Amino acid sequence: MSTRHRTMPIRCAPQPGEALDSWLEFTAARLTCPFTDVLSALGLPNRETATAALVLPAWTIRLTRDERAVITAVTGIAEDVLTA
Repeated sequence: MSTRHRTMPIRCAPQPGEALDSWLEFTAARLTCPFTDVLSALGLPNRETATAALVLPAWTIRLTRDERAVITAVTGIAEDVLTA
């Protein structure tokens, strides 16, 4: 069974070369919602669940194919832009 994700009501394009987490934080600010709500909407974890320490989640370094597809579906940003 696949999980359906809703599109965001406001879409903001990332700046060329902008880090993914920076762009998502800007998106959260534009939506006037917590950053964790944006992550939840995209199905991305806030922290690595295997540790309680503040460790950068894997998606901040390398997106999986599925993560990229969901972000594209929810935000309308093309996968090649996310990869860049």
